[in-house]
Amino acid sequence: MQLSQFNCDNLFAGAVRDGQLTRCFDLKYNKIRSMNKKFLLTTIALFVSFGLFLAGGAKAGSEHNVSGWAWSSNIGWISFNNTTGGGETNYGVHINEDGTFSGYAWSENIGWIDFAPASGYPADPQYSAKVDTATGEVSGWARALSYGDGWDGWIKMRDGSYGVSINFSTGDFSGFAWGSDVVGWISFSGSNYKVVTSFVPPPAITNLGNTFPAPCSQSRIPTFSWDTNATKPYDYQIRLCSNSDCTGASDPLVLELKENTSSTSWAPACTYACDISPYNSINFGGGTYYGQVRARNLGGTWGNWANSGFTTYSHAYPYADFLCDGANCAGVEIYEEVVVALTNNSTTYDGVLSCLWTLPVIAQLVEGYTTSDCNIEVTFSAPPPGQRNQDVTFAVTDTSNYSCSVTKTLEIRFPLPEYKEVPPLIWLKNFFAAATKFFTGF
Repeated sequence: MQLSQFNCDNLFAGAVRDGQLTRCFDLKYNKIRSMNKKFLLTTIALFVSFGLFLAGGAKAGSEHNVSGWAWSSNIGWISFNNTTGGGETNYGVHINEDGTFSGYAWSENIGWIDFAPASGYPADPQYSAKVDTATGEVSGWARALSYGDGWDGWIKMRDGSYGVSINFSTGDFSGFAWGSDVVGWISFSGSNYKVVTSFVPPPAITNLGNTFPAPCSQSRIPTFSWDTNATKPYDYQIRLCSNSDCTGASDPLVLELKENTSSTSWAPACTYACDISPYNSINFGGGTYYGQVRARNLGGTWGNWANSGFTTYSHAYPYADFLCDGANCAGVEIYEEVVVALTNNSTTYDGVLSCLWTLPVIAQLVEGYTTSDCNIEVTFSAPPPGQRNQDVTFAVTDTSNYSCSVTKTLEIRFPLPEYKEVPPLIWLKNFFAAATKFFTGF
């Protein structure tokens, strides 16, 4: 059976049977030997300059966190670190804290492969190799430095049908990169080889969301909640911004740091209309804002920002309140069968549409009042034994149909004692005294 170019290019993608490995290798070896003379001279020059190149820019392999071997059916083995590739020259590939790659891998057939080329990318994405620290997917470009004579040397780490990934739990690479006809498919793991890394990404924020759980308590800014793979306790930072990339002229509008915490939620330290700085930089009126959260292990490197947008209410929800006889109900003595005035003391931001009182069964409205009046007068009859604390609820609704309520517990005291005037009894005392003296005188 004759092997096609396509069969061998897809060798490690499973398109060729194991028994064809030797013939595929011979075919690719012959292809490399048949490269034009100019390219071979470039390759020879590359080997000659091996030591000089490294002396000028390569770093020690032990200082890099990527090692192991990848395989190309066109060019053979690719070493990612001299600690695994051997030799006295130090080199290696490194993953930086932000997920970008740097450094060099080595192939005996095409020489150095730069994992941080600065520019000239032939297509999207327009950046060098990097890993998404949340998903482990590697994307971007690397480049063989021996490019020339019609070969551009570019190696793409991910496209729609293929890609390289890292399992951060094990550090193992997997998947394929593509290096055009010269390099072909590069496999990052196989039955007896793999590329590995000791890189541990900063913790990620996932499932970030927001809600207004109780707008009557605070209606300007929602509560945010999330998941994280950080080791708890950890640090997190939250910011509120006017656009999704937080580049507005005044961004961030709110910025807070929480250290040494196990919490996975945040709410602003304010209540009701939340009209205090810096929170009042978030304006009512239906505008769109963005909450962003990032995490780090205690004192470590920050992970990426997660993003969650929200829309503000047209105005603040009402602040519902009422008074008892014109004062705070907690300081007013309320007695059985004594009239008490309950009056609206709410704050609304779009007028008052309606009020509604919910009274206990022992309360009686004074004639002429209804429970839908904003101000009423009531009396309380004797409550059942042990139930002198009675709840009164008052709800107010504004013209935007935003409604809030408040419940207060009133202590209903025993009735006031009744006082009656009686005639003085001093004459009776004098009578008995005189009678006693008279009879004891005999």
